[in-house]
Amino acid sequence: MKTLTKLTLTLLLITSCEKKDRTMHDMCLQREIFKECMDSLPAGPTSTHYNDWDEVVKECGKIAYHHSIKIESAIKNECKGNGY
Repeated sequence: MKTLTKLTLTLLLITSCEKKDRTMHDMCLQREIFKECMDSLPAGPTSTHYNDWDEVVKECGKIAYHHSIKIESAIKNECKGNGY
């Protein structure tokens, strides 16, 4: 029984020490996606009664945010954002 406990403990230590590659936002990719989204929009109205364009910008931001998640090791240092 002691051998089994020692083996289990050893396996737990080994697996807990393995470096897990976490995901984070690639800020360079996020900027690129946001810009592409904004560039793909038709010209907006010259005047509006509502703040519709604010909603459009927010949506482009959301899309860029969610589509820029990558494995940390695949992101250049200068493009690393907050951990996710």
